[in-house]
Amino acid sequence: MKNLVNKMFNFVNKFLLIFTIICFSISLIGAIFFYTNRSYDYLNPLVLIVGSIVYLLLLIKLYKVIIKLDDKKKKIIVGILLGLQFILLLISTFVISSIPQVDLIHILTEINSLNDTGSILNSVYYSVYPNNRFLLIILYGLQKIIPIGNQILFSLLSTICISVMSLFTYKTVNKVWDLNKGLLSLFICVLSPIFYLYVSYYYTDVLMLPFASILIYLIVKTKDEKNLKSNVLYGLLIGIIAIIGYKIRAVAIFILVAYFVYLIFTKKILIVLKKFAPIIIGAILTITCIGTIENKFFTNVNVDKEFPMTHWIMMGVNEKSYGYYSQDDYNLSSSASNVSERTDLNIKEIKNRLSDLGPFGTVKLLVVKLVSVWGKGDYSYQKYLELVNDFNPSYSYLLEDKNIVINYLLQFSKIVVMFMAIISLINIYKSGKKSIIAISLFGAVFFYLVWEVCPRYGLSFLPWLILIGTCSYDTLNTNYEKFKFYKYFKCIILVLTLALFAFSFNKYTGISYKENIVAKDSVNKVKYISLNKEAVITQTVDLYDSFNKIRLKFKVNEIDDATYKLELITKNEVVYEKDFKKNDLKNKKYTDFYLDKTYECGSYTVRLSSDSTSDLEVYIAYKEKFDYYPNGILEVNKKEETGDLMFEVVNNEERGIYTYLEYMTIMILTLGMEVIVLFRKKEEVNEEK
Repeated sequence: MKNLVNKMFNFVNKFLLIFTIICFSISLIGAIFFYTNRSYDYLNPLVLIVGSIVYLLLLIKLYKVIIKLDDKKKKIIVGILLGLQFILLLISTFVISSIPQVDLIHILTEINSLNDTGSILNSVYYSVYPNNRFLLIILYGLQKIIPIGNQILFSLLSTICISVMSLFTYKTVNKVWDLNKGLLSLFICVLSPIFYLYVSYYYTDVLMLPFASILIYLIVKTKDEKNLKSNVLYGLLIGIIAIIGYKIRAVAIFILVAYFVYLIFTKKILIVLKKFAPIIIGAILTITCIGTIENKFFTNVNVDKEFPMTHWIMMGVNEKSYGYYSQDDYNLSSSASNVSERTDLNIKEIKNRLSDLGPFGTVKLLVVKLVSVWGKGDYSYQKYLELVNDFNPSYSYLLEDKNIVINYLLQFSKIVVMFMAIISLINIYKSGKKSIIAISLFGAVFFYLVWEVCPRYGLSFLPWLILIGTCSYDTLNTNYEKFKFYKYFKCIILVLTLALFAFSFNKYTGISYKENIVAKDSVNKVKYISLNKEAVITQTVDLYDSFNKIRLKFKVNEIDDATYKLELITKNEVVYEKDFKKNDLKNKKYTDFYLDKTYECGSYTVRLSSDSTSDLEVYIAYKEKFDYYPNGILEVNKKEETGDLMFEVVNNEERGIYTYLEYMTIMILTLGMEVIVLFRKKEEVNEEK
């Protein structure tokens, strides 16, 4: 019987590994050849290949250096790296002071509502998305205990979460393999640019990271523990951590499920019971406590508004949205009156979509979803950070046309991490070993093949990929220099890099028409204010760069001869004015007002007025209990109004993406790094000298 169970598990284990390897390989190909983001149609595949090779060789060289250090120095470096990462994460929160968007804005709005009225403003949201109830409680409670400003406090929380994740990733790798690989995994965490970009977006993707990492460490530490007392204590802790992680982001539970599967097939049933009994007790106690707290907060939740799991599966087979979130799908599910009707409606739509897709269409959609979650190194960070309070110089390098460098760096990092994870999974397959992380990754891959997807969702699993990928560096460290044409290969890499920089010179330095965003509002909800002789509308704006164009949005109900005026005021002086009529405007779209010159940064007021009784409706963007644009105030007849003008302030200029100096600096730094990595003399030669 035992042999039969072992054979069955070996078969299942190999199947899981092969499936995950195939899916990751598809994602890796997509990451190189089919990468897209919001700023550029594509990243050059040849650049991605060359850059990823250099980045991988850098890590291998780094691993060689680590091996030669004594343990005392290694532990000192661990402390330095953790401290350095913490400082860099803190700095990052101030470099890009982003305005929260999407789900996070709902959380912050409710915090403001609870502080003002003691009640939940939007109970429908928490009926539909019960997964965010616990997050609201955590953040609300935290700002009550530590009243230092929500943005600073929550960014600090995010910083701590990423730092703890890095620490426990290192501890786990050190525990499973050795200190050398542990230190390398920490280097990879510190060198991963995405953590510094996402630190200011303190949503569940970031906040679950430490709980998943601690959970993995505790499981690894205790899976072979035989002491009853230790098993009970650690089991209770695992149960508590697992449920907290699950309540923050449900995917954390994959680790616990994988652990259970691992124990079922590798341990006797009595041992499984001993291991899981305290885990279940800890989980039940935690669920009970959290449930009690949630019930006190959310007294007006309507269970009929809740969305069943079928809703997200339905979005996952939406060909038009590529499996992403769809507002149309949300509206479709909302149209049902209760959960039962909603489930039936979703299942019917799922069947229709699968029928329309057919086998080929289904496979194509699954490939797109794989690349979306596992192949995009930017994790769509631009979508969540593009709205900021301060359009400082870093904005153009991170969120506008100059972000090509950071996008390449992000993708290099992603490609290498995915490649190393694949190598590790292949090694695990060849050895016949069982890996809890490998089982967890299979669960994650399969889940997002079925579920709604988003590039951001992959961030939760990046530490898992780093953890499992690190163990493969021995394989590459001992074999890469044995490659027959390695010496020539190094020269080819350098020549290709020079050629790519030469061929791209005009593309990135050539003069063309560019738009640089200086300030803008954010759209959550829209209302209208009538502009006529009875209403003078003003909007103050703080601008951190020069500008020469203003965009405003109007709703034109009927064309007439009424005249309206736009004025730009600074230091109580009108520096620009323009009369316009309704037929000059783009109805329900932004209308560009080109200024007479380029104005310097500073504080300005945009004033709209009219001498006519005819109404022109002006778009106003707003959000309950939250100021999307804290750098400005909207007034009508000198009386403050909720929201802000729907506007953008832009600097149009003839320029290249990069100046010659910027481009040459990037080229020299790149070539310098390649020379150091590729042509550094072997350590043996240096020692002989």
